[in-house]
Amino acid sequence: RYRDDTISLTDLGISISMPKSKQELTESLLKAAHLPEKFGKLNQLINEGELPKPEFLTNLLVRDLGIAIEQTDEFTRIFTENLSYVKGIGREENGPRILTTPLPDKIVQNIVENKPVSIDSVMKRPSSLVGKEGYLLFIDTTETAKNITSAVISQFRTLGIPTKSIGPYDDVDEPEKAVATVLVLNASGFSEEIQFTEIFAVGVANGITPGNVILVSESIEFQKYFPASALKQGQLITYQDVNSLVMGLLMHLTAKGCLSMKISIP
Repeated sequence: RYRDDTISLTDLGISISMPKSKQELTESLLKAAHLPEKFGKLNQLINEGELPKPEFLTNLLVRDLGIAIEQTDEFTRIFTENLSYVKGIGREENGPRILTTPLPDKIVQNIVENKPVSIDSVMKRPSSLVGKEGYLLFIDTTETAKNITSAVISQFRTLGIPTKSIGPYDDVDEPEKAVATVLVLNASGFSEEIQFTEIFAVGVANGITPGNVILVSESIEFQKYFPASALKQGQLITYQDVNSLVMGLLMHLTAKGCLSMKISIP
């Protein structure tokens, strides 16, 4: 899957997967931990010191970093776990080691004994996204939507994600196994016939996967003529092309707990 000349590990990735010393591994992990822009900015704000008390940290994240208040706990947890992990790697072998997320024994052994991990093994690690013993349902209301759905389903199947596609008036097999329903909405302009079909499809979707309906559109213009009652029944995702739509759906479904990542490590 990864045998592609255009795909390669970055220098940072190589220094982490094949470190020449514990110092290089620690420095590389620390750099990676601060590489996300907002993590790096938080590190600068606290002058690489200790985090302020939770009540003040929340205010700092919201005011200075623009983090949504409901995401501050998750942001803080990831930031602190990254630093704890790096500190654990950097300590002497006989000292206490902090590993907030357990790693497979083989990987821990390689890190402690400073054994290099081959680039081939890193690049060949198979990963697949799998559903929670169910499938992702797509409801097509127009030919355009059907074409987009077909392209998305093709990529999802490559990732091993079970999918089904139906029309708004079709019966669906095993509806109880659907984990979420996706509708691609018309964004090309107002059409009363299409609007009625889409509104009906939203109701069908909400009946099959209540609370897990995803409305997909190239823009938000359709909201001008789409009933608010129908909009409230789903989560809106906008996209620029099929690839951005696939990524948006994966992120949303993973956040909702509809998908999980399984990674096999040799």
